[in-house]
Amino acid sequence: MKTNNKPSERRQYFRISDIVKLDIRLEPPPLPESGIYQSLSELRDINTQTRHLYHQIANSQPSIAEYLLALDKKIDCLSGMVMQNKQVEAPTIKQAIQLSEGGFGCNLARHYAPGSTAHIQMTLFPNKQTLAFNATVIYCLKIEHNGKTTYQTGFKFEQLSSGDAQYIARHIIQKQSIDRKNRNNTKTPV
Repeated sequence: MKTNNKPSERRQYFRISDIVKLDIRLEPPPLPESGIYQSLSELRDINTQTRHLYHQIANSQPSIAEYLLALDKKIDCLSGMVMQNKQVEAPTIKQAIQLSEGGFGCNLARHYAPGSTAHIQMTLFPNKQTLAFNATVIYCLKIEHNGKTTYQTGFKFEQLSSGDAQYIARHIIQKQSIDRKNRNNTKTPV
């Protein structure tokens, strides 16, 4: 049973249900840790900024484009390995969320004050890319069910880099495509 009414939300973005690794902190992460995430964010920004160049090369010299794509995959693999090593040091939990380009919502075990800023590390699957960003708590509603209390919490992305924003948008599109294929494969013809 909900004890509060959820505030009305403006749906500016399409939402998906997803499972991610999530680490939420109210205090900023230590500087060396934030440097890793900053570097990964810069790599995603570079990828976004040079995407049009890749398409130009792909049209004129496909073999070079294939080589550049392989290099990009190597960089993604190396960054994934760095993040896996980092996550061994600081384990996070898998969490069901509702994700959009503007933010995300989930049920959490603790209360976060609306208006407060949270420092979040989110790992998206299956690529295992970790994003680190700040988010503002939009709402945090107490939910009691079968004697257990959780908090339905909504977060709005703040100061998300353009590369991270593009990555989230591509992730949402890919997840929608996978979900659609799975639904079509499970339907039986009549």
